[in-house]
Amino acid sequence: MRLGLLLPPEYSIDPSPDDRMGLRLECFNSVDGSMKFMAVMGWLRFVCSNGMIVGVANTDFRRRHNRSLELADIVEVLRDGIAATTDELKIYKAWRKRAVSGAKLAAWVNETLAKEWGVKAAVRTWHIVRSGVDVEMVDLFEKGLPTEKTVVAGQAVPGAVLPGDNAYAVSQALSWLAKERRDIQEQLEWQRRIPELMRPLLGKEA
Repeated sequence: MRLGLLLPPEYSIDPSPDDRMGLRLECFNSVDGSMKFMAVMGWLRFVCSNGMIVGVANTDFRRRHNRSLELADIVEVLRDGIAATTDELKIYKAWRKRAVSGAKLAAWVNETLAKEWGVKAAVRTWHIVRSGVDVEMVDLFEKGLPTEKTVVAGQAVPGAVLPGDNAYAVSQALSWLAKERRDIQEQLEWQRRIPELMRPLLGKEA
């Protein structure tokens, strides 16, 4: 079960004039017990339906669903997520202004991202940021760095930020890849790790 509740417009943020992100509460559970009940706060970027987890410590809740589950626990997640909106807006606006050169992006893709998310994700990120188009690798065993792999162009990524010369564009490419994961728990984990992955790219100002 995946339930998404979009908060009213007054809780939305606008990193730029043409880009709105709405705050939502998402709840997850499974009947067979394979997944614990989870409640998380996150952003829905309307232009592409990409999502990012709110980047504060107390905006998620996980526990086994039983009779002791209290509504107050969900209220705490909701309260902390709403309280974080001001800081989140500052972060995204700062990322919009933070330039990322092609050389710096290539080094980060080939080293940090390839190590953390794998070569395939690194290749796709490189092309999404630079061209706004997702790609597929021609040969999974081709030698060379992720930025050097031979690819076939696929679909244009909805809401890709072009030109992809800033930190916000990179974060949205990562968010697209996270949403593409088939497993819900993996989607959430990838979304949650985006700020951490961005730190080496941003350096001391992260």
